[in-house]
Amino acid sequence: MEEIAKSFGGVSRAVAITGGRVLHVVVEPMEVPEDKFFHLLRKISSQIEGELQFPGQMTVWMTRDVQEKSVARQCFQISTR
Repeated sequence: MEEIAKSFGGVSRAVAITGGRVLHVVVEPMEVPEDKFFHLLRKISSQIEGELQFPGQMTVWMTRDVQEKSVARQCFQISTR
């Protein structure tokens, strides 16, 4: 199932957890825009349903995480008297 998820464009990582009952997929935010996110999630889920056999249900979690960093600095002048 990890290979199925990784076969889609924009997927950077896919990890099966809890004995293969949950698949966590991480996508690149610059490659998968927000408006295509849910569509990609459904495509991955549908392909897993079509190609794999498993009892019950399986959960596919997808994360599209944007993290930014900024540093604010202040310069202090020390007066010498």
